[in-house]
This record gives sequence, C-alpha cells and structure tokens, in this order.
Amino acid sequence: MKERVILLGCGRMGRALIGGWIHQGVQPAHILALDPDPAAARLQASFPGLRVEHPDSVARLDELPTILVVALKPQGAEAALHTLPPLAAGSTAVSIVAGKSISFLERLLGPEVGVVRAMPNLPSAIGRGISVLVAGATVTPEQRVASAHLLDAVGETVWLASEDQLDTATAISGGGPAYVFLMVEALATAGEHLGLDHTVSLRLARATVAGSGAMAVSNNPAELRCQVVSPGGTTQAALEVLLEQTGFIDMIERATRAARDRARELGA
Repeated sequence: MKERVILLGCGRMGRALIGGWIHQGVQPAHILALDPDPAAARLQASFPGLRVEHPDSVARLDELPTILVVALKPQGAEAALHTLPPLAAGSTAVSIVAGKSISFLERLLGPEVGVVRAMPNLPSAIGRGISVLVAGATVTPEQRVASAHLLDAVGETVWLASEDQLDTATAISGGGPAYVFLMVEALATAGEHLGLDHTVSLRLARATVAGSGAMAVSNNPAELRCQVVSPGGTTQAALEVLLEQTGFIDMIERATRAARDRARELGA
C-alpha cells in the first residue's frame, strides 16, 4: 500500500487494525496513530517503529493522499476531527464510528476527501471478523479497493449498496456476537440446571458453538441442522420448543429489528 495510513483512535479495534496491517506487510513507519489518551503511547512498545501522537500535536498531515481511519466513540468524533489539519485532496476517510453518517464525515473533512463508512465486529480483534462497508458518492474504485484492503486485515469484507442498509447489517454482524455469546451462556446454564458441573457444561457449550460456527462458514446451515435432527429424536424435541409460535426465529428477528431501530435513533 503506497498511501500513508493515519489511525484516529487506538482503542480495542484500533489496536486490532494496527496488528492486522503490520501482519499484512504495512511498515509501522507508514502508520501514524493519533489518540488523546496518553496511555496510547504504550503501543510503541508492541509495535516498534510506530509513531503515536496526541491529535493536538499534529501541525500538518502529509501533502500526498492519505487514508484516514476514524476509530472513535461517537461522542468524541466531531471534536477530534476538528483538531486535525486538512487532508490532501484525493485522500480517503474510512469511518467505523457508530451512528455517524457519510454526510457527517463529508461535512467535517471537505468535498475532496472520499468517505467510506464501515462497521467491523468484535471477532475482528482476533482476525476472524467481518466488516460491512458503504461508499460515499465521490469514492473512486481505487479508494474502494484500498479501504477494503485495510479491513481485510481483520477478517472478511462485504460492500453494501446503500447507507440505509448499514444499520440492518450492523444489527446482524455487529450485534450478532453478543447474541451468540448469550447462546453459549444459556446452554451452559441449562446444563448446570440439569445436573452438570459448571466447568463441564461451559466447556461443552463453548466447543459446541465454536465447532458449529466453523462448519456453518462453508456449508448450508439449514442442511447442517437437518443432519443433526433425527425424526422423533432428542434434538427434534428441543427444536419443537425453539420453533414454537413466537419462538426462537421470531425472537431473533425481533431482536435484530430492535437493534436496527435503535441505531437509526442514535444516528438521528
């Protein structure tokens, strides 16, 4: 990658991205990390050669096109972006700020910066994530490729056709890990209530969900489910409970709808 990468925000996701970029072959000296938290300077110990600065200390940015990745919490994004010197024309901004629209970034960064909005999920922290992306109207094909390449460092990438799809996609992939973790907790708790030792039950639940998820990556989930179910067997008895009227599938749809609607409220 020939562009200079500037990361604004060095929290959990920011650190995961830095690790992924360096693993991809980006030299630490080509990354500028900006964070108002003095503790962010500790990143230099983990990534020798990485430059970590407070945003206020940067008097100017590169005169050549740059990729800016904004990895901040929504409430601090506008103030932090106001502190940055202008980006060069032709630069790209990739925002993973929840609830902040493309037009919000375009207003702050100017019309000569192509804006991509993205949302990686928690498994990105271990390189097993998936990120959804949507491009602003001025983003070039080359900027799309460069943006996806940065997020490929922490997992898969999926482009959406329009920004109004992002809240729904985030309700699936962004919130989805929490739903899965709750499933692990529920299975482990059920095992305990039915007489298993806590450690054994939790181990069974973890391995079952992890193994099933790995199989679902390259196989049809509905077909896999049918392979587990024997007519009149134990799994069918369980699924009859889960698939009752107002059962599991309806509950998941209502949950993701609630997440989507809340994202729209926050964005407004």
